[in-house]
Amino acid sequence: MDSYVKEFLFIIWEIIVNIKSNLNDSILYSFTGRFEMATKVLDNRWLLLYVAVFIYVVWDSYRSTVDLNKLSVLAEYSKSQIIPVSLDSFEVLLGSFAALAAITLDTAGTELVLWSYPHRILFMAVFAFIAEPLLTYMDLYRLYSWRYFYSFPIYITLGIILKLLSDWLWQNKNRVLRRS
Repeated sequence: MDSYVKEFLFIIWEIIVNIKSNLNDSILYSFTGRFEMATKVLDNRWLLLYVAVFIYVVWDSYRSTVDLNKLSVLAEYSKSQIIPVSLDSFEVLLGSFAALAAITLDTAGTELVLWSYPHRILFMAVFAFIAEPLLTYMDLYRLYSWRYFYSFPIYITLGIILKLLSDWLWQNKNRVLRRS
């Protein structure tokens, strides 16, 4: 139960720091190419506090996972039964609503031209060369006969296909909507 309270407090903290640092406004200005305005509205002190707390949250999540794994090993050695964690339907529903809200808001923001992803290749490089090694280090992702640089062209190809598909849908939206 204490993890739920901690997570709720982190969410509240993120909202407060997000507002105080003007992070969303700064992101909006930077995505629209107004970099001077982005740096002007951003409060660096609050942003540094945001980064520090974010790093703590990632570390705490990792620490909790390691502790749970140690309990699992201890239970295995002592021939004890681990009481399984059950995920009730409310938690699944809540997670689904959160994912749906994130997708909907991101789509709405992109369609309303509030933001975009102009440097997609940078994101793909981050996923291939930073996120995957980090997930491997945390033992959430295992490579068997795969290398990180193999993922990079796949991410680029996927990005190109999705971009072509979204452009085609945008150009033919009236025709597609009439059919449905």
